[in-house]
Amino acid sequence: MGKKRQNKKRNKKAAQINMTAENIEQTVDLSFGDPVQVHKSNFTDYLNVVTDVNGKYYLPPVDLRGLSKMNRANGHHGSCIYFRRNMLSNSLVRTNIISYKDFKAANLDFLTFGNAYLQELRLRNGEVYKYKHVPALNVRRMTKPNQYCFLQSDGKITEFMPGEIIHIYEYDAAQNVYGIPDWLGSMQSALLAEDATLFRRKYFNNGAHLGYIFYSTDAKLSKSAQKKLQENIKQGKGVGNFSSMFLHIANGNPDSIKIIPVGDISQKDEFEKIKNITETDILIAHRIQPVLMGVIPENVGGFSKPTEAKENYIDIEVRAMAQTFCEINERLPKNKRLQFKILDDVIS
Repeated sequence: MGKKRQNKKRNKKAAQINMTAENIEQTVDLSFGDPVQVHKSNFTDYLNVVTDVNGKYYLPPVDLRGLSKMNRANGHHGSCIYFRRNMLSNSLVRTNIISYKDFKAANLDFLTFGNAYLQELRLRNGEVYKYKHVPALNVRRMTKPNQYCFLQSDGKITEFMPGEIIHIYEYDAAQNVYGIPDWLGSMQSALLAEDATLFRRKYFNNGAHLGYIFYSTDAKLSKSAQKKLQENIKQGKGVGNFSSMFLHIANGNPDSIKIIPVGDISQKDEFEKIKNITETDILIAHRIQPVLMGVIPENVGGFSKPTEAKENYIDIEVRAMAQTFCEINERLPKNKRLQFKILDDVIS
């Protein structure tokens, strides 16, 4: 009789161990999702400028299509780009040599890509009468001296005449074929802010917000109860599903169910820290004072006066960009040169 009781206890203990192992196997199904990559390719891989497979034109050192998407990837960065464009465009003295629309487009290309291209139109006597904007996204510098081409959507190449394209670019110390934007160093901060915003959107759209591990230590939880519990957790997804769940274990103890948190990126302070840090990085890269971008000050003292900040920005940044575009005046007669009104000065 003694051996039978011992065997019965051993079998009961083995059944409890098997049930515990079974619980662990079922828990493995509740796993975290894989990280989602926002950009499939890293367009900041900075390589030396090389030619295309046919050797006709040079490839840009940075993916231009990726740069064009950056204006829409982050609100602060895109707003800074358009703010800088508007400030310089508003200082342009209207002229017949280039339309306001073409200048704004060339200005936007210069700030987005670090390159701007103008097609020089001449009369039969050789006199320049008009500059027309050519989209920088599709323009390439050819291996032929002083010649550029335009990449068509169907893969064909349109070649411009030698000297027909005026190339205005932001100088790059690593190569002198193309320019690069001056804000490139803050690109990772802009992408980080985008990632944080996208993650927060997915967090709320998901609804379940599983930032924890649901751990059961009670062997009395039946298989049917375990299955029902898993179904309730899986079904707790979707917009607005901030639902609660009732769980009762007969003759259980306070440690039967444990909730183990594994981190919660949705916390307000963490999200605000990311947004504030990346915002500062972006404004510094564009050299724009926060008061000009409508940023609300966090300290009591606040920012400087908007009028003072505006005058300082125009005197330093707008003046420098205007002088860059004035380089084309070397090809124009005095009566057709570009002019910019910078505070009380007119530069040309």
